[in-house]
Formats: sequence, C-alpha cells, structure tokens
Amino acid sequence: ATGIGSAEAIDTAVVTLSFSNTTNAVQVINTLVGGLTVSGTNAGPGAVNITETAGNLTVGASDITTNSGAVTLTASAANADIISALNSDIVTTGGPTAGAAVTLQADNIDLAGLITAGTGLVTLRPNADAVAIQVGATAADGVATLGITDAELDRITTIGGVTIGSTTNTGGITVVGAADQATGATITGGTFTLRSNSGPIVVNAALSNAVDTTLQTTSGNISFGAAGAVTAATKVVTLSAAGGNIEGHVAALTNVTAATLNATASTGIGATNALETSVVTLSATNTGATGNISIVEAND
Repeated sequence: ATGIGSAEAIDTAVVTLSFSNTTNAVQVINTLVGGLTVSGTNAGPGAVNITETAGNLTVGASDITTNSGAVTLTASAANADIISALNSDIVTTGGPTAGAAVTLQADNIDLAGLITAGTGLVTLRPNADAVAIQVGATAADGVATLGITDAELDRITTIGGVTIGSTTNTGGITVVGAADQATGATITGGTFTLRSNSGPIVVNAALSNAVDTTLQTTSGNISFGAAGAVTAATKVVTLSAAGGNIEGHVAALTNVTAATLNATASTGIGATNALETSVVTLSATNTGATGNISIVEAND
C-alpha cells in the first residue's frame, strides 16, 4: 500500500507483473530474455518506473494507470521493444487529476494502445543514443532504428507536449512520411519537439502540428528535402542548430508556415539553399563567424 520498491527498485525475473499500490512509487527492474508483461494501478501520486533489461516490455490488457504519477517504461536491451497493444493503455489521469509525464525508452516502440497524460509531457526516445529515429506515416522500427508513425502519434492525448529523441541522441531524426497532428489534434498543448545532440534533423515530408513546434540539434544540422515542410499555423516554430546549419532545398516549397519563426544556427541559415517561409514574425540568428542567412518569405 505504501510503495513497491519505492526507495530501492525490486529486482525480478518474471513473465507477468501485476501491481496495485496506494502511495509512493512502484519501481521494478526485470531481467528475462522472454520479456515482461506489466499492468497495474498506483492510486496515489507516486511514480511507476518499470525496466526490462533483457527482453521486450509489454503493457498488459489491464493497463497502467496512475493518479498523477509519472510513468517511465524502459526496455534497455539492444533493439528491444516496448509494446502497447490495442486496448492496453497508459493513463496518468486516473481519478480527478491533472495527469503526469509518460516516458517510453526503447530502441523500438509499438504503440497501438492509448497514452493519456493530461498536462504531462510525453517522451518517446531510443535507449541507445546511436539509434536513428524516423517520424511519419512510413516510419518503421528496425535494427538500430526507432520508427514513430503518424498513427502512433494520434494515440497520444496530452496538453503537456511531446518530445521525440533526447539531448544525447547521435543517430539523428528524419521525418520520412507525413505526420499530421493538426487535423483532429490530440496533442493540444505544450510543444512538439524533435530533439537530437550531434545527429542531424532531416525533414523530408510534411510535419504539421496544432502546437508550438521545435526542431533542436546541439551540434548537427537541420535540413529540408524536396517535400519537407513544418507547419504550425498561428503558433511558434523554432529551428535550433546551435553547432550546425539550417538549409532549405532547391525545390520551390514553403519550408516553414507559422505565426513566428525563430531560427538559430552557427554556420549559416539557408546559405546554400534559401529557407522558404510563410510567417508573420521572423527572428534569424547566425552565431558563428562564417555562414550567410538567406530566407525567402512568401507571406503577403
């Protein structure tokens, strides 16, 4: 009732885990090559932290529910999968609560169940930093590849925002197919963020959101393909390549549509291929000693 591994995680080697707790945290580290299926309820505001170190981690049919306690699920083995089947949901708004963060950390993620996080931030990230991330309709999990599809994003309900990737990711992020979170949006607050460290962020298809949208890489580049576009009408789009450049494409296509665009790079913005925009307010900063800024504005 007052915690399961709350102060020190419990180590297990089981196939199925069902928990019921009232206060404090639930923390379990399982090690089984065959993987773990987990479900349960934490009726108080305590967190739920479940790690499977050897196999896949599956959300059970009885769901994982908390009363504003953050949920972190980790499958830490190489190319292991977090699996949430249809009707196997993760909910942090159990009871009359505001919700809490949900973090899924695995090299592969299959999300057919729902994530309901209320005000909480939802984070999807690979376990290994070198894993490449694909986003969009044609994204697919694979060896050293985490694919987050448009359909999977549709299953996330939050006003706290969504982050894909991390500040330590080196594998880069590519928008490989259309990801439309503006039509019938379920991500309705916070910021939609693609985040990488030294990996590049490449936008090869249309990414549309109903919330502020940020593409951030610490030392990589941000680039747009022939069909690459980021749209957040009436919202703020931030492109940040603190240690790299931001490039448009030779093809004639509006790369960014928003109320405000904030673009920051260190080795040029549109220096080779101009960044094409349709915005009301534009702020562009190149912090390095080299690199031009070239932006073509289509908003009349």
